[in-house]
Amino acid sequence: MRYGPLLEIIEYMDRQRVEWLFLIISALLGRGYRRLAKRFCPIYAKENVKRMYDAYHDLGGNDAATRLKDNLLSMPEKPEERED
Repeated sequence: MRYGPLLEIIEYMDRQRVEWLFLIISALLGRGYRRLAKRFCPIYAKENVKRMYDAYHDLGGNDAATRLKDNLLSMPEKPEERED
């Protein structure tokens, strides 16, 4: 039995997985840090963060993004009103 083509497919799938992991974590970090700077995270953004993190984790991503996700999900959903 010849495994060459099968190994090529497996290597290709592994490369694609790594590329998807990189894209997801890049998007998660970029959006996350912008939200942290604003000091609030609306509900739609929290849902987006959850979906990106779940996809990242399902692809085998490590927990490097867990702290960021947890911080974002614990933020208020509306900006604080300032008393001037």
